[in-house]
Amino acid sequence: MPEFDDRGVRDLPELLRPVDALVANDTRVIPARLIGRRIGRGDTAPRIEATLHRRLDGARWRAFVKPARRLEAGDVVRFGEEGRVCFLGELDATVEEKGEGGEVTLAFAFADAVLDK
Repeated sequence: MPEFDDRGVRDLPELLRPVDALVANDTRVIPARLIGRRIGRGDTAPRIEATLHRRLDGARWRAFVKPARRLEAGDVVRFGEEGRVCFLGELDATVEEKGEGGEVTLAFAFADAVLDK
């Protein structure tokens, strides 16, 4: 069983070997997390958490969602808890595409400046 050590980034040069690969994750996400519920499919409305990370156009975003297994293309997610997501209190997004690793394309009901607000 391997032993664990408490090390810092400064220790990397002595830990890495010539055959090792170092991968840096530079994925940028907006500093917001949307919480909502899948609606309109069945009797349950499971909780969905989405982190938007790449804007595709005025109304569409790529997002990491949890739990992704609860969503299919065509599903609608209603974001908003206690009326605090937007000026109407709710914001709907349709799942356009489901990718790998919990990533989906969300098409929001609003676009551009109205969506940004």
